[in-house]
Amino acid sequence: MKPLSNLTKGSDPIHVREQVAEKLNVSNGQLYKIQRIYENEEKISDTIKQLDTQKISVHMAYQQLLQIEHKEQPTKIEPPKSYHGLMLFSHCNYETLVQHTNVDWKEKFLG
Repeated sequence: MKPLSNLTKGSDPIHVREQVAEKLNVSNGQLYKIQRIYENEEKISDTIKQLDTQKISVHMAYQQLLQIEHKEQPTKIEPPKSYHGLMLFSHCNYETLVQHTNVDWKEKFLG
């Protein structure tokens, strides 16, 4: 087995993100948002075009990414808490609830 390197002995830890953010003249949080935006380029390509032409801010582009990610999450509908026997299903998604109870909860309670 190869011995450990002595290069970092006695030196301060290196915080690459902080150094990159400083070089780009942005905060760590801003750098995080930029990274997340470009990692998800296929989801928000139009947003990135607007960002690249400075029509929108990094914050606005990040908010649009969060909205898209939120829409991608399955919708969860909580059964009525008073209905005995369904408490086991209080954290499942709608399709699972219907599958296990054979009740269309949207139709039953939302009419």
